[in-house]
Formats: sequence, structure tokens, C-alpha cells
Amino acid sequence: MQKKRIALILIMILFAIGCFLKINSKYDVLARYPYTEFMSEKDSNLIRNHLDKNEIEYIIEYAIAPADFVRYIEAEGFNIYDIANYNAIGKEFEQILPEHCVKLVNLLKNSEMSLETCISYLYVYSSEEMIMYLEKGDAIKDAFLSFEPHSYSIIVSVYNSVGYYTPRDLARMTSIQTVDNQPIYLRNEAKDALLNMCAMASQDLGENSCGGLIVKSGYKSWDEIENDQFIEFSLDALNHAGHNEHQLGLAVDFVLLNENQSFVDSKQFTWLQEHSKEFGFVISNEDNYTHYRYMGKSIQE
Repeated sequence: MQKKRIALILIMILFAIGCFLKINSKYDVLARYPYTEFMSEKDSNLIRNHLDKNEIEYIIEYAIAPADFVRYIEAEGFNIYDIANYNAIGKEFEQILPEHCVKLVNLLKNSEMSLETCISYLYVYSSEEMIMYLEKGDAIKDAFLSFEPHSYSIIVSVYNSVGYYTPRDLARMTSIQTVDNQPIYLRNEAKDALLNMCAMASQDLGENSCGGLIVKSGYKSWDEIENDQFIEFSLDALNHAGHNEHQLGLAVDFVLLNENQSFVDSKQFTWLQEHSKEFGFVISNEDNYTHYRYMGKSIQE
């Protein structure tokens, strides 16, 4: 009798377990989610495939709409608990890719920069530029990242950096001779000012090629500056990437058409000293008389 009773109890337990498993196998983890009936099948599958049980409970408990996070869910490093930060960037800058929003938020976790400050920078720097800055840092420790990398009057120094900024309006110089005919770029306004200056120099000095000058270099990217074996980096010079005027797309270096003549003793240098400011160009580095920086139309007045 005792054995029959034990057997009956075991059968009832097994039956209960079987019923539980069967019911549970048909249970929809999103059954209590208030947006289930309004979701597309694609969004539903994304949630099931990318969120675990606790994360699904989280979006159910706080009634978080799919529109608030599904666009980020496939990005590497996505964390459901960071959606407010993703949207702080993504809704302010709709052109920024979802994966960049996720990347930026994750990088900020190990950075001294706040989310609010990063958002302020994103008005002038691209998301790619900010990601590189947060990943790689600055060539010079404790330098301040400028909020005006596009300004014609910006001063780059050991304290003031433009990070990985690339000007948006670079244009190739034409009708001006360059060393080895290499393609050289400047920002549009600086390029036009240089063309005008070279035309006047040629007229006044009676020589072709910018009055006897050849353009040696113009815009240089961050990588080009850091990998240039001829640049001597030092903390007190405007050489490092992020701190180099060539990265602004506003600076040019000249050489003479007559290679046998000293630059500072040439009539071209004398002419530049007298007239370059009329076109917005100045010598910004007193140690380099062949380097001219465009400061904008305001200094022409």
C-alpha cells in the first residue's frame, strides 16, 4: 500500500512538471510588453535575439518603447540600460549612425569628458572625429579641445587642440605651381585669397608661378602630420597633429622657384612682408619665414 502511494505521488509530480514545461514552452516572454501588438515582426525578433530575460523584464517594467532602443540594438557594445544616453546623442543628431552613438557612450564611461560636453563638441566635430579623440587621446597631455576648429582666427598651441578635425570645405589648388606638381588643398576662402595674392605677386615681381614662389605644402591630415618623418615634434612647437596649422587647411609653405637663392634675402620674401597681410596671410611662426597662415578677411581691413 505504501509503495502504491509513493508511486502515485511520483506520477503526480511528474505530471505537474510536464504541464509546467509545456505551458512554459508556449509562454511568450513579451506577452506583458505593452507594445507587443504594435511591433513589427522584425523588431520583435530583434528584442528576443538581443535581450536576455532580465533586460526584457526591464523594458516591460518601465514600458520602454521599441522606438527608443531598437535602432541601437545590433550595435557592438549595446547596453539596454544606456538607452537614455544613446538617445541624448541620437535624437539631437539624427545623422549620426546608431553604432556611433553606442560607441561614444561606451567611450565616455572611461573618459573624464561628460556626455553634455561631448554633445557640445558634436556640433562642430563629426562622430568619427570624436570617437578617435576619445579612443586615442591627444598628442599633448592636458591640451584643451577647441570648440571652434573651423574659425579662421583659431590659435593652435600646446594648450589648444583641434584633435582629429578635418575641414569640411577643402578644395584643391589649381593654377598655382606646387612642388613636383603634387595635389595641395586649402579651405576654399584661403585658396581664393592665395590665388589673388599670387596673381598680384606675379604682376608686381614680373615672374610666373606666384611671383617666383612655389607652394610646397598646404592641408595635412592628422595621419600625415604624425607620420611625417621630417617633422621634429616638441612640446613648444606647433608641430603635433591637432596642434599643427596645416591641419586647419589654412597654412601654406613656400619655396623659391630659384632654388639657389636664400628665401629671407629674396625679393619674394620682401614682397610677402609688405603685402601678404592685405590678403589675410601672416607669418605665424617667427622661426619659419616660409610658413604663411591665413587668418581671414578681417585682418585685410
